[in-house]
Amino acid sequence: MEFLKRHYEKLLLAGLLLLFIGSMGWLLVTMKRTGTLTIEQLKLPSREADFVAVDPNNEVFRFRERMFEDIEWKKIEPRNEAFAAFSTDFVIPFAAARCGHCERIIPYYYFEGGRSCPWQDCGKELAKPKIQIGFRSGIPTADDPDGCGIPHDIKMNFRMSIEDPASVLDDLDRDGFSNLYEYKYGLQNGDDGSMIRMSKKHPPMWHRLAVVDTGNIKLPLILKSVNTNGSTDKSRWDIVIDQEGKDRPIETMLADTVNYEGLYLNVKDVSCDPAKPAEATVTLELDGTEMTMKVGENLISGKPLAQLVDIHSGKIFIADTGKRISVGESRSGVTQYEVKRIDMNSNEVFLIENPNRNNPVEVEEPITTRGKIRENERVREKPANDGLGDMMM
Repeated sequence: MEFLKRHYEKLLLAGLLLLFIGSMGWLLVTMKRTGTLTIEQLKLPSREADFVAVDPNNEVFRFRERMFEDIEWKKIEPRNEAFAAFSTDFVIPFAAARCGHCERIIPYYYFEGGRSCPWQDCGKELAKPKIQIGFRSGIPTADDPDGCGIPHDIKMNFRMSIEDPASVLDDLDRDGFSNLYEYKYGLQNGDDGSMIRMSKKHPPMWHRLAVVDTGNIKLPLILKSVNTNGSTDKSRWDIVIDQEGKDRPIETMLADTVNYEGLYLNVKDVSCDPAKPAEATVTLELDGTEMTMKVGENLISGKPLAQLVDIHSGKIFIADTGKRISVGESRSGVTQYEVKRIDMNSNEVFLIENPNRNNPVEVEEPITTRGKIRENERVREKPANDGLGDMMM
């Protein structure tokens, strides 16, 4: 140990010297090997292609030739001056649509007159496609060059956008009916179009209704919990029922009557094991028909009913024969209807308008799943102009 203490510096230097000599030797060997490398040794090994080669001369890619050899294209006519502001000499638009069978795009006039698809490998009969209201709802005319359904002079009179054809789907007077639907309904009744402006003047409110379902429907009532309050007496148990779409639940007890949207549900029985509250059940009665609901599940009506929806507000009505419903808002007025009859086979609901009056009127058409207002005539979800409250009367 004494030797190491005296000479540790020399030993350390000797070790470093040996390490240096070894490194120089490794470097010389490496340089020698590098000089013998060839280009072939530096090349990376190749692998087979992981894709399938495509033949550019394949028949599938002869689209231009096939497009013109199978289809008769009409000669281009001078463009309509109404489109001159947003068209150029480089692009001439033409009406086209997709075949519902082969899904190829073909000239729109093939859909008219019961013609068939012009593609030889298809040739199936064509059904006239629906025209999207955002672009066009009818045939362009001199008064209605963009085919939106309302003449431009009337649109300008009511300060509606003539640059945006879909502005006809706005609701200028906020009565739940689009400008287009009110204009068409006004023309049918000999009106001058003022219905577009006046919220109190509109088509019948039942036009806003559509049938969602009929039969033993799923009611928007869900059993949330049953609290026994530490008692074996069912009459002291608290029952909580959630209402879909509403923040406030229904709190009830045994032998109570729950009034949900005009349906009077009697609480006939309740069952709950304090050790298993998630398995609690409640039995309700509607016009002599008993229905059982479980925790976390919707109540299914044991009695055939009809479910209606207001396509404007989204409000759901549970309809039973003799039940009365109110459609509308304070701005446009509220109309009351009574359910006269429900046809479960055709999913139709027949109504009586203003049943409280001396001479109630039966609605001339039943409410169907399609609804009176077609989808391309309904108020669009996000109106482009929603600041015309000063024009309402």
